[in-house]
This record gives sequence, C-alpha cells and structure tokens, in this order.
Amino acid sequence: VYKRQMMSRLLNEPVKTFSVGFEGGDGEEKTDELPYARMVAKEFGTDHHEICVGARDFIELADKVSWHLDQPLADQATIPALMLSELAARHVKMVLSGEGGDELFAGYARYAGERASPLFRRIPGPVRSAALAMSGALPRLRRAKIALYALCQANEAARFTNWFPLFNRDMKASLLSGTVREQLEGASTEQVFENHLAGRRASEPLSRMLYVDTKLWLPDLLLLRGDKMSMAASLEARVPLLDHKLVEFAAGLPGDLKLKRFRRKYLLKKVAARYLPAAIIERKKQGFPMPLAAWFRGPARPFVRDLLSTELIRRRGLFDVRYVRKLLDEHDSGFADHATLIWGLISLELWQRHYIDGTTKTAPTRRPVAVAHR
Repeated sequence: VYKRQMMSRLLNEPVKTFSVGFEGGDGEEKTDELPYARMVAKEFGTDHHEICVGARDFIELADKVSWHLDQPLADQATIPALMLSELAARHVKMVLSGEGGDELFAGYARYAGERASPLFRRIPGPVRSAALAMSGALPRLRRAKIALYALCQANEAARFTNWFPLFNRDMKASLLSGTVREQLEGASTEQVFENHLAGRRASEPLSRMLYVDTKLWLPDLLLLRGDKMSMAASLEARVPLLDHKLVEFAAGLPGDLKLKRFRRKYLLKKVAARYLPAAIIERKKQGFPMPLAAWFRGPARPFVRDLLSTELIRRRGLFDVRYVRKLLDEHDSGFADHATLIWGLISLELWQRHYIDGTTKTAPTRRPVAVAHR
C-alpha cells in the first residue's frame, strides 16, 4: 500500500539512482554503502548507476574541487560528491538529495553522546584534565577522543563546538603560529556558537543542538558542498527534506520522537520502515568516508608531503612547522588517524594557491599525476 505512494510507482519509467563507493589504499574495494544502495535499487526496480573513487581520483580532483568550492572547506566528501554529480549529469538534469534528515531528526552520534554531558559535569575538573592528557598519549581512537574532549567541556557552546571540530581549541593553540595567534586576538569558534544560542527559548539540550546545526553545520558545510559540487557538473540538486513545512513540523516535535534513549532518528526510521528493508533501517550510519587514512600512508603520500612540505609551511607562516610534521609522522606510523586534519590543511593550501596567490583563473582539469605504489 505504502509503496504505491513512492516515486517508483508514480513514474512510467524506472527512477534513476546513483551511488558512490571507494577503493582502499591497496587497490581493494573498501566497505562502503554500495551493497545497501544495490539493495534499495533492487527493491524499487530503479535504473541504478555507480562509481568508485580511488586514490588517483583524489589526487587528480583535489585541485579542481578546491577551485569550485571558492573557499577552504575541509570536507573529504567533496571529491566523491563531484564525481557522483558528474556521473548523474550524464543521465539527468536534476537529482534529489537527502540532506537535512540528520539535522531535523537527530541522526548524528553527537546528539546521543551529548546525553552523557550531565554525568561528565559531575566529574572534578582535575580528573577531566587528567583523562584528556592520558587520551592524547593513546594511539588511534580518534572518535572516542573527540567525544571525550567535547564532554569534558563544562560550557554548552564549548561542548557543541567540539563535537565536530577539525582542530579543537588545544590543538589550534599548537597548530597556529605565534603571529597568527596574535592576529586573532582571542577570537574563537565558541563565540559563534554562543551568539546563535543566545536568546533561544528552547531549554532542551537536543533542541538547542539541532538548532545550531541547522544554522551552521547544514548551510555552511553540507548544503554548500552539495550546491557547489552539483553546479560544477551542471547538475541541479534539490533537498526535499528541507521543505519549510517539514522543517517547521520537525522543529515542533518532542525530543524523544527524534532521539529515543540512544536510538537516533527514531520517528524517521519508524516511517521509513514502511518502505525499506530492515537491513537498511538498522544498519550503522556511514556517511561519505573516503579511505583517506590508507591513501595518505600509501599512494597519496607524495601528494600530501609536497603540499605540506616544511619549506612551504614555513613560507606561509600560518602554522607551526613542528606540529604539522608531528601530525604527518604520527599518521604515517599508524599511531593516529590524522587524515581529516591533514585534508583540512591541504584544502587550505590549495585554496590559497587559487585565491590568494592567484595561480589559477579557470577551473583546473584532470591531469596525469605521479602516484606512488607499494
């Protein structure tokens, strides 16, 4: 009954669907969302298309993506988003995207994690500081360390800021050169969050967190990424979940219909269960994670080291050379996964070349590159 209401039942031809997968650093296919995309395509009989992104694509397209973004956006999903848009543009003029579902219905792990903050606030400050210091000496566990750092912040704006930072406050103090720190004159990301939270009538932490994400994370990263990458391929992308009536409806829902205990997107999953197989509803959230960690240690290592060379970092004068070298060495050794941080630094360097140095006037095209093989 419900499926008759879906697009696949209303059109006279199969819906065209598109998905992206990734190759691992050793050339083997990495676990991604393709099996689930195929499952949905089979369920609804869609005309399904796929593309696989490898290290060579990353190296060849990083420059082009930076140019089209027009600003330094440290989001690794930009490259697969561009390739997926280029694939879709060969078949259609417009696509529908699911952006907004996580921000309206509490889909990210940080929303559930924030529920532990009252417990952490009861822990004495010196104990929290000691736990943070100890975690820094442990290898890997990147996501756990991010959660621990956020939960150890007593201030609401500081917690919200540090649930998804590129570099947290302490890391930025080590990363930025002394000159840059002086020029910032104490300006902080936390102040941006405080400004958005000020005067909000909602007192429930989840509602306040969702509100900030719809004002910052969603427009400044996700929607910007989708718009820039789709337009780069002459493709129009629309976001039906962000219809203003649906946004208003979701904003008025009680929190436990979005996050029931620690079950995220509770209501949305209840509705989706009418249409989709249980394997889709219950699976772990994955997002758009390229295997950058493996690529940066393997085939893309020369590319990374060239863009973040000691000579170049010193000449730019933005970052502390020793700290950048430490990040690269810890990543190479496998002690830590700094791929997201490294990509952030690369994104800034590429952007500077285009828009500060003025080295490129038109969009770069793919070009042959040297790729290391192990």
